[in-house]
Amino acid sequence: MEELLTNSIQNDLIHLEKQYSLDVLDDWVTTAGLIESALSMTASAVPGANPHIFVHVSEAHEFREIDREGLSSIPDDSLFTACLTMQSAGSLIDDVFSDYNLNDSMLHDLLRETYNAQFVIPIVHRFSLLAFILISVPELSGEQHSFMNDLTARLKIPLPITARGN
Repeated sequence: MEELLTNSIQNDLIHLEKQYSLDVLDDWVTTAGLIESALSMTASAVPGANPHIFVHVSEAHEFREIDREGLSSIPDDSLFTACLTMQSAGSLIDDVFSDYNLNDSMLHDLLRETYNAQFVIPIVHRFSLLAFILISVPELSGEQHSFMNDLTARLKIPLPITARGN
């Protein structure tokens, strides 16, 4: 019984440590710094993820990587981003294109070939797509899924501020 209690306490401490590690996302000066922190945390939590975060840049009407300017951008009026807005959780890239019958082979190839993206996780706040995370793994474990949910929930707070240019 004591061993079970010790394991429960240890699991609680591990959970708290992960929650407090997300506090780094509260200490940002620039949008690039925020995104770099989120990318680093994702790479640590999901081995082999090779994450990429596309953030909505409202004045340019597009989603782009803040840390790799000029590589590629996705228009904010594309059907792909509209479909992500309707999702509450991550899914396979191929499933997004097939479930919504998206006929954008150029974008599909860009995501799959250039970014090696297999999974996309939208960050939606008040019916607006703030950003999305591409990762190179086909599925997440329960712990990784929980981490990504926590991460996206924490990113919903500062991303609307950065979208307004503050």
